[in-house]
Amino acid sequence: MASQALILNGAGTHLSQLIGNWFADAGLRPEPRISLDYNDAIKNLVGAGYGSTLLPHEEGALLSDQRVVTRPLDPPLWRELGMAYRQGEHEPATAYLLQALFSLQQQ
Repeated sequence: MASQALILNGAGTHLSQLIGNWFADAGLRPEPRISLDYNDAIKNLVGAGYGSTLLPHEEGALLSDQRVVTRPLDPPLWRELGMAYRQGEHEPATAYLLQALFSLQQQ
C-alpha cells in the first residue's frame, strides 16, 4: 500500500494519525499525493484513478463507482469510537439503542 499514490484524510484528523501509526509500525512513512477530509470525495478520486486510500469500512454501504474495490487490511487497523447523544427524553428507538449500548458497557 505504501508504494501506491495515496489519497488520505488531512494530517489533523484522528484517522490520519491512525494510518500514520499503522504504516510506522511497518517502518514506513508514505506521503499522500492528495489530502482532504471528505471520504466521499476521496472515493471519487480513487474511482477516477488518482490513487488508493485507507478509509473506515462502512458495512452495507454501496460503492458508487464500480471501479473501486475494497480489501481488508493486514494487519487490521482498529479504532475506538465514541457516542454522542442529546440529554433528556429520547424517542423510543433512540432510547432502546442507548439502553442496549449502555448494557454492553456494563458487561
